[in-house]
Amino acid sequence: HAGDVLILSGDVPRLRPDTLHALAAACVASRGGLALATFTPCDPTGYGRIVRDGDGAVQAIVEQRDASAEQRTLGECNAGVYCAAASLLRRELPRLRSGNAQGEIYLTDLVAIAAGQGGVGVVRVPADEVAGVNTREQLAELEALALAGT
Repeated sequence: HAGDVLILSGDVPRLRPDTLHALAAACVASRGGLALATFTPCDPTGYGRIVRDGDGAVQAIVEQRDASAEQRTLGECNAGVYCAAASLLRRELPRLRSGNAQGEIYLTDLVAIAAGQGGVGVVRVPADEVAGVNTREQLAELEALALAGT
């Protein structure tokens, strides 16, 4: 595959097609070959924080467990929805390492790589659009919103 790849979470049922189109466009426009969706939740606990430079450009995502006290005060968070150039994924995924607090390979490390290779596209979305379903209660809440048309 020579094009772009959408990377989505399976537990965000309210993600809109317009957001995916915007991500694809932001990926094409980015010089680093990557775009991501961000949101600002009421409580950012548990989410990866978006780190920006002085000019407002995204530099990285820092996961909650790896974040400093200062980084934990950041309110903009990773929605876990991306569009990436297939060439970036082929080149960089094998290079990712697990040197972090959880001992895991973080897909989010691609953001810093893409930022260093020219920049990352960003699409800001409302928190309710990327709300995840991890319990039956959350599923019922999101289903009620969908039925209400909100």
